Amino acid sequence: SGNEVYSWVHFLKPVKKCFHFMIDGQKVYPEQQNPGDFIVFPSWLLHKVDVNDTNEDRIVVAGNVMFNSLEVYYERNVTKRTICHRINDNLCLWEINES
Repeated sequence: SGNEVYSWVHFLKPVKKCFHFMIDGQKVYPEQQNPGDFIVFPSWLLHKVDVNDTNEDRIVVAGNVMFNSLEVYYERNVTKRTICHRINDNLCLWEINES
């Protein structure tokens, strides 16, 4: 939707390494994908999970951290506030105000 800041994945019952990032067209698998491992990363980083091609059940939970607004304070009393205006369920238009 455009207002994701971070994404995360939690390995509850991994079968084998399945989660990867796509970097320069190559799959890059994080080393740690054990039960209980939790990875947080920038949402813009392309990420995927391989199809479970085993006969075992796999449980991997993923989600996003999203904000409707974000305020950042700078020196000299300058504040930048970013507000998400929802256009629909899949799209957000960001407005930046400086004061």
